[in-house]
Amino acid sequence: MIDRDDLTVQSFYSDAFIPDISECGNPDKKCNDQNAGDIMIHLKSISLFYYIRSICQPKGGDTMDPVKTGRLIRKLRTAHAMTQKQLAERIHVGDKAVSKWENGKGCPDISLLNALAEVFGTDISILLSGEIRKNESENGNMRKVRFYVCGCCGNIIAASSEAAVTCCGSKLSSPELRKAAEDEMLTVTDMDGEWYITSAHPMTKEHFISFAAYVNDSAITIFRQYPEWDMQITLPVQRAGRLIWYCRECGLLYQDISPNRK
Repeated sequence: MIDRDDLTVQSFYSDAFIPDISECGNPDKKCNDQNAGDIMIHLKSISLFYYIRSICQPKGGDTMDPVKTGRLIRKLRTAHAMTQKQLAERIHVGDKAVSKWENGKGCPDISLLNALAEVFGTDISILLSGEIRKNESENGNMRKVRFYVCGCCGNIIAASSEAAVTCCGSKLSSPELRKAAEDEMLTVTDMDGEWYITSAHPMTKEHFISFAAYVNDSAITIFRQYPEWDMQITLPVQRAGRLIWYCRECGLLYQDISPNRK
């Protein structure tokens, strides 16, 4: 019998650990509600499996370092004022498993990484790398904000600096910000103390602006946009700031704006 508390990540590179849903697409098979629910669970499991698998094996074929990961688990556990036994109970493993990991004598089962990440409030990729990389100080400059857009569900995440962001089982990357050309710029009209913002950009189901944001040195306001709706945004005139918007085809664009001085 295999000890699930002592498996290494490398042990899970076999397709034998992927749930078998080969009959799901067979038109001759009829699925009831229970089967449909099982299929959804399997699909979510596969999504998580491939996400973890994609970051488990860095370039060069190296696997998770049990010593580095063990040291990190000890550091996170003590930072959360937890005993080894308490951590073991939280993730439902034997009380000797945590000690084994922290002494570099084995790595957590890959199926435990998500639970460990939730207990410690961290990311799976941090556990796999065995180290926490602190972001360089951005000096509180909100103009260096990063946007992450999930291509699966359309979720929008903003961070004040580069971050490790995942959604729908995939790691997201921040699109490169570029200055809008003159013919791409949004139209900003100052109307009695309010900015009225519109755009001639297409808003079809296939090609549309999914969000726009106003960013200054201390705050950010995001406006969600929808296909087949004209883009119209109103916000109070503020000090100089930056408009940022995103289109899947055009990318992440920006233009700087400032109030009219009379």
